[in-house]
Amino acid sequence: MAWVLQQSDSGAYAERIIEAVESYKREHGHYPENLEQVGFKIHYENGQNRGPEWGIAYLGGSAASLFYPGPLPFSMNMYEFDKQRWTYSQD
Repeated sequence: MAWVLQQSDSGAYAERIIEAVESYKREHGHYPENLEQVGFKIHYENGQNRGPEWGIAYLGGSAASLFYPGPLPFSMNMYEFDKQRWTYSQD
């Protein structure tokens, strides 16, 4: 049950980030370089950027994308902003 809730909550949090990033792009004409520019706090551990909550990672720039861990070990959910779609990959 905890796993189902984690996946559901991560997905919902990711959707909030996507909306904020898309809104930023509409206003500024480009994607933000980091999530702090759209109001999401970034966590640092031992001086390294660990991203926002829920294990979500964001890659800014022209090929902006958003990642969060998938349901299986070494799997990932990825949102590609330029294609406006989710993909799932398993390594």
